[in-house]
Amino acid sequence: MTINPNSPISDGPIQKRPMPPIVLSDDVRWRQAIVKRWSQLGGAPGKEVGQIEAVGNGYRQRYENGGALYADANKNVTFVYGKIGERYDQMGGPTSWLGFPTSDEQDMSEGGRANTFEHGTIYWWPDTGAIELAGVIVHYTGLICFGETDSIPDGFRSHDYPYGVIGVIDPAKQHSALRTQIYQKVDAGNRVPDLLEIYRGQPTGLVIAVQLVNHGIAGDNADTIKGDMENAMTEGAKWIETELNSVAVVGPPLAKLFGPWLEKLAPKIADFLADALNIGEVSLGDDRITLTAKQLVVLAARVNNSTDGGIGYKVQTNLLSERGASYKLCFGMVPMAPV
Repeated sequence: MTINPNSPISDGPIQKRPMPPIVLSDDVRWRQAIVKRWSQLGGAPGKEVGQIEAVGNGYRQRYENGGALYADANKNVTFVYGKIGERYDQMGGPTSWLGFPTSDEQDMSEGGRANTFEHGTIYWWPDTGAIELAGVIVHYTGLICFGETDSIPDGFRSHDYPYGVIGVIDPAKQHSALRTQIYQKVDAGNRVPDLLEIYRGQPTGLVIAVQLVNHGIAGDNADTIKGDMENAMTEGAKWIETELNSVAVVGPPLAKLFGPWLEKLAPKIADFLADALNIGEVSLGDDRITLTAKQLVVLAARVNNSTDGGIGYKVQTNLLSERGASYKLCFGMVPMAPV
């Protein structure tokens, strides 16, 4: 036996040294998370296809049934499949602007399906296919005058000076009231383009309330009328709170949950406005526009603008006809930019 003179010599009993901890490689730890989720799904994805693969800052495992399980950097694992999964793959999966999925596929209103992601959602309905959106922006885009007032209370005016007061409310109780500018010397046949953002958020449904006012007539007070609109929207939010019993859901589940109540919201808003507003001779008409979640998605992502005299729009009010005047207000929808 050869003794190494540089080795320490122990004259005591031999001590057992603890084994160093086993360090799992990243792919093994992510694989464990994916296998656990596969089991929770009852094996619904089917058999594995290929090996677990690194993608973005996480991992992906594909399966024979066409779907994939994605594990993000925090090992949150979600299942994406079907037409939504196909669209997600076409976009580049987790390396696209959507990022990693944050939910399994879930029910959406109006018979749809949806997956949420870090920076957006992919929606699907049988008649639309898959549509990806970060969110929607709704703009008021202008006013069309088909006929001005035929009575002039002060005896001097030969034009209208209209403005709109607009209230917006969604199922998440996000609500606001805004006022357009006061338009000068508007006559029959005039088209007045404008641009005012009235909503930015997730497409879960929307009610737009419109009150058109003729400025300068006795009883006109723009700030008061806007405040009354805000009060009506606040009452609408309270009604939603009561109907939903304070259920804490967002996104597609909220759209599906609130779907049956959406059509009831517009008449409620009309009642609240009737109680709040007392504008008499200055009113040129009022209306409510109800937009479902599906309508918001499709209008923002798939429908091109119609145009009328330089005004681009996707929806209009009904004809507002009071005191001989006839007007329509126009609104457009566009996708929110990815972040």
